[in-house]
Amino acid sequence: MGLFFGKKERLDKFLIQNQANNKAYASIAPVVTHELGGKKEKVVISFSRVYGFENAVKARELYEGINLLNDYYKMIIDATLKFEGEFLGIFAGFVFNVFGAQIRHHNDIRRAARCSLEIQREIKEFNEERTMRGLEIMKVGMALNVGEVLIGHFGSSRRMNYSAIGEPVDLCCKFCEMAEPGQVLATQGICDDIKDLGDVILLRPYRVSNTAKPIPVFHIKNLRQYHSELSVKYTGVV
Repeated sequence: MGLFFGKKERLDKFLIQNQANNKAYASIAPVVTHELGGKKEKVVISFSRVYGFENAVKARELYEGINLLNDYYKMIIDATLKFEGEFLGIFAGFVFNVFGAQIRHHNDIRRAARCSLEIQREIKEFNEERTMRGLEIMKVGMALNVGEVLIGHFGSSRRMNYSAIGEPVDLCCKFCEMAEPGQVLATQGICDDIKDLGDVILLRPYRVSNTAKPIPVFHIKNLRQYHSELSVKYTGVV
């Protein structure tokens, strides 16, 4: 997010005033409001991947497929903001979000997990309505991880993005690639935090290489509220 217009008074700094007619118009000159650089932070990483765009484009015009894709992106981004996470961008079909960076809570892991499940519920309802009308649908696979990353503003003085980099980000992206439509995959660190209120399935472990130790993969099915006595249910390896 190179330039972020959160309030009107911030937007005014990017406009040039025309004294003759008292109107404002956007300047194309690059304006930078942040310094390049980052710092290490422990955050919750969230990736989402939308499946089915190619089929939607085949069935309809390209612009209709793009509009439909944006409907799914909107559900993902709006839910993230609702749970006070941060939208970092869209690249290669993935929506990249974090929790606990600029806005911190004591329960950011649980916020991220609940956010992911709410997104899947909204998408399911949205798809059911479209299916009844005989329209194309898309589905979303998601993944969560927690870890220490380098987060900050990267790029150049003319164009920069607020983003996060590091091994936890790479692993979360790998998990998202493995996620089937409708799934929310998670790492051990996520599941350790929600074990008192979640229903979780232990999947086949992910092996980075033949020599590396396999990494446990979990599917978050449900989170119950106000039932702290409930423990994680390991229902076996799929």
